[in-house]
Amino acid sequence: MRLKNLAILSFVLSIVIVSAVSAEIIINQPRSLYNLGDKLSVEVKVDSIKPGYIDINLVCSEGNEEVNIYHNIFDTKTISIKRELTPLYIGNVSGNCYLKASYGGETTNSQNFEISKYIEVTPEISKINYEIGKSVKIKGIAIKKNNQLVGQIQSAFVDATLKDKENIKSSNIAKDGQFEVSFSVPETTHSGKYTIVIRVHDEDEQGNELNVGEATAELNVIQKPAKLEIATDKENLMPGETIQIIPLIYDFAGDSMSDKVLMKIEDSNSKVLYEGFVNSEENFSFKAETTSPPGYLKIKTQKDNLSSEKSVEVLELKKIEARIENETLIIENAGNVPYKGIVEIKIGDESFFKEIELEVGEKKKYELSAPDGKYNINVKSDSLNFSRAGVPITGGAIGVREINKGLNNIFYEYPVVWVFIFVVLAILLFTWYKKREREKRISAIEKEQEVKARETSRKGGVEIIDQRAIIEKIRMGEIRRAEQVLVLQGKKQPASIIAIKIKNDIEGIAKQNLTNALEYAYKRKAVSSTSGPVILLIFSPLITKTFKNEESAVRTALDIERALNEHNKRFRNKIEFGIGVNSGDIINKIEDNTLKFTSIGKTIGTAKKIAEISENEVLLSKEVHEKTMNSVKAEKNEKAASSGIETFRVKRIVNTEESKKFIQDFLRRNA
Repeated sequence: MRLKNLAILSFVLSIVIVSAVSAEIIINQPRSLYNLGDKLSVEVKVDSIKPGYIDINLVCSEGNEEVNIYHNIFDTKTISIKRELTPLYIGNVSGNCYLKASYGGETTNSQNFEISKYIEVTPEISKINYEIGKSVKIKGIAIKKNNQLVGQIQSAFVDATLKDKENIKSSNIAKDGQFEVSFSVPETTHSGKYTIVIRVHDEDEQGNELNVGEATAELNVIQKPAKLEIATDKENLMPGETIQIIPLIYDFAGDSMSDKVLMKIEDSNSKVLYEGFVNSEENFSFKAETTSPPGYLKIKTQKDNLSSEKSVEVLELKKIEARIENETLIIENAGNVPYKGIVEIKIGDESFFKEIELEVGEKKKYELSAPDGKYNINVKSDSLNFSRAGVPITGGAIGVREINKGLNNIFYEYPVVWVFIFVVLAILLFTWYKKREREKRISAIEKEQEVKARETSRKGGVEIIDQRAIIEKIRMGEIRRAEQVLVLQGKKQPASIIAIKIKNDIEGIAKQNLTNALEYAYKRKAVSSTSGPVILLIFSPLITKTFKNEESAVRTALDIERALNEHNKRFRNKIEFGIGVNSGDIINKIEDNTLKFTSIGKTIGTAKKIAEISENEVLLSKEVHEKTMNSVKAEKNEKAASSGIETFRVKRIVNTEESKKFIQDFLRRNA
């Protein structure tokens, strides 16, 4: 009996002890979905109150940490917990979550629920294609995952970013699930397709980001023409030659565009030679007639309200052509300037000399006579060498008679006139012969002077044509030559141009000293190109390794001017010249140790025009003057005001040490 009572007592005590150390916890289940910023509200119940604290932790899949949201003791068996799901209370956790309650040695978990940061963004863009400078407006709807409108409770914002190199961005507020944002497409935006990223987020009172959502939209930017330019493969054109022309269109971003432009070509008399639409970036060939008047061929392009103009110099062509029709010799001026000269007409072994004057396009006819038979006919002049074998001729004595109307018929009717003509021709031939002999004697005297100058140099004097001494003093660059061609794959760069126009025929020591003077340009890494009577010296950033070449070009031009004027003081064979300095854009590249370049706009043409109006001096363009004002002091050239080009004459250079050294070396060699 005693043992039975002990067993019953032990069973009762065990029940009491278990009841004392554990308690049942019941969690009222939360909603299945929350967004950050929502309030979490739950009730927790226990079947009995025990000593100690109850802890409720939030456990989520994102954030990898448990966050305690409640720590307290029970006053009653039921407690109510309310927490805002913001970083202030729950840190940075989110995702799939549950509540874990611990009390009196008992742990209970709630059902799983989701805390989301997601906002669904649905943008609406009014159109896809936008021209530069136009305003882009984007509207849309933003709804959180819990179907609550963004911006109803928390402050919400929208950002729209155009993804390019500069990431153009615009912001606004979002309210009641609606947003609207706008921005302008900058003019310098390159044409093409772009992505716009629309980002919507809301914030708590502390400024912490809560929920966020993104969406994208496509935008096509359309550029507009900003500038027209003209590229040619020649700066001067011989009549009868073909020039290659490429019209260029550049947009506001600096990219080239393909489109049609209206092109007009006029001669120096404003006569329209061509007018029509051509494609930009495509080669257009234009052949100048042999009778095209000398002067400047004007090439004009137009696109909408934009226009461009470039001038190409048409050189003088002194040329005559001959042909035979039946027994008539026809001599025609096929050049672009009046022709005056002596023509030798040979029938068989008999020669006749005719002094011919022909205006442009004018022709003269000559009747050929000789005893019946076939003869070889030859016609020669300074620009003509025509021959025809086996020409049948009938008539009496061998002769050539001009058959143009007018007083020339008198020569045929009065043979005595032929005697007079023969005498005149004999006098002309004798005069021509004496002139040539005199020129030969003058040339021999100059050569003798050159020999004496060399002998003087060997005896202690200094010779102006000692080219080796110049080459030893001035280091030669690896690249000296430039060639004007069509360059499509080169770099468009600002270059400085010196144009030297030689206005008379030079040879001998004058030609040699001109070559010597160019060494000053090569020393400063310029390259040269000959264009008719004009020598172009080009300072390209590809070779000089700097985009600021204007001052170097001015110093070089002054050195060359002083060297040529020093020659003119010492020798009878003068050099008549003009020097112009300009700057502007060219398209260039280096190939086969040669600078290949294409002229753009009026860069080279202006330099040549300035050289034309210069008289044995250096003149600067307005562009060069403005870029060198701090170091080169110049005054406006009023004499050239009538030319239509604003030019400036150099007064002094602020730092002249380098130029002084060049000139002192030059004078020492030529003292």
